[in-house]
Amino acid sequence: MSHIGGQAVAGPKPGAKFVIIGAGMSRTGTKSFGEALSILLDGPVHDAGVQCNAGPRVVGERWLEALELGATPPSSRTKTQDTKIQYLLSELTEGYVATVDWPANFMTDELMQLHPDAIVICTTRDPESWGRSLAVLGQVMNNWYFPILVSVLPKVGLHARWRQGWENMVRSRYEVPSSASEYFSITTHEDYLRRNVPQDKLHFYSVGSGWEPLCEILGVNVPNVPFPYRNRGDDIRRTYRNFMFAGAAAWTGIFGSAFATWWVFLRGNGMRNVWATLKLVMRRRN
Repeated sequence: MSHIGGQAVAGPKPGAKFVIIGAGMSRTGTKSFGEALSILLDGPVHDAGVQCNAGPRVVGERWLEALELGATPPSSRTKTQDTKIQYLLSELTEGYVATVDWPANFMTDELMQLHPDAIVICTTRDPESWGRSLAVLGQVMNNWYFPILVSVLPKVGLHARWRQGWENMVRSRYEVPSSASEYFSITTHEDYLRRNVPQDKLHFYSVGSGWEPLCEILGVNVPNVPFPYRNRGDDIRRTYRNFMFAGAAAWTGIFGSAFATWWVFLRGNGMRNVWATLKLVMRRRN
């Protein structure tokens, strides 16, 4: 699967200069924002969500390791941990002009350390609308059978570790009891950015406003192409169905192979050997 949410996996471009840290939460138009940046900056954008689910396995593993290390508060990290995080982020962002989406947005502090000249653009959305959109995503992804079905898929099968990484980062970085909606929201994240990102480097942007505000932030001309709107509600459900079908097919293959092996075993001498062994055991007991 090389696409997710209507977005293709973008490969790195040698020599591309990293200039934008996309700090917006998922479900704020990050897919549209990423494609818009790619057009304006003429370079690939590292969409962390797409890369982790549909990109090379090593990319997802690096993000997961960075996320798990990042859950340790900076004041409690060892120098080795800090160096490792910077190394991982350097590997992940090399050849890209920007990052967007989770888990990159949770690593804004570390990305600023790595790329001090980059600016931070946070895509934003009405909190109530964002909460409803995230609830839809949660409904389709967090049922009891989804983790079981996708557990055999590369990268997606790390579902439990990703969820734990999210929870640990929320508790550590935002200092709230959990990621439950009564404790954590888009406002929590945006207030954190206002406290921790220099004012002259932080910009808030709504994809609904189109090209003009974004071009003003970047200091570039408005392109003569329609603004790319991606990953609407039907894209979420389509991606969910793709994962479900892939997981179901993988489990069918596993059970099919197991059944075929057992059938061959029964048709051969296997059953006679089992029966002979059982008779020998019973004879010894007597």
